[in-house]
Amino acid sequence: MTATSFASVSLVPPLVLVCLEEGSRTRRFVEQTGGFAVNVLAEDQRSLAEHFSSRKPKSFAHVPYTSGILGAPLIAGALASLECRTEQMIDAGDHVVAIARVISVITRAGNPLAYFSRAYRHLG
Repeated sequence: MTATSFASVSLVPPLVLVCLEEGSRTRRFVEQTGGFAVNVLAEDQRSLAEHFSSRKPKSFAHVPYTSGILGAPLIAGALASLECRTEQMIDAGDHVVAIARVISVITRAGNPLAYFSRAYRHLG
């Protein structure tokens, strides 16, 4: 999925939050596995962003990735991949706020893929 709401909650301990649509497959996955990964895509990964943001069924069949400690997909070429263990799920309207502890971080240099005001933008 493509998250529209992702934020840092705390530095000590390292906590983040992500908002998950109530009836989504991703929400069920996070509840069942107890964790998730956040992949910050690079500027040249726009096709992946479009794939995961569509309403069509999503698949990792043609996406290069490795499995993290918790089994969540870490996308090859991403600028950052954060593995997170869920600590709390809070119902919030038609979404659930998942608060999770960051247990692993992988980073690399490059320009981030940015989407703002209904268009992809270049930062740099």
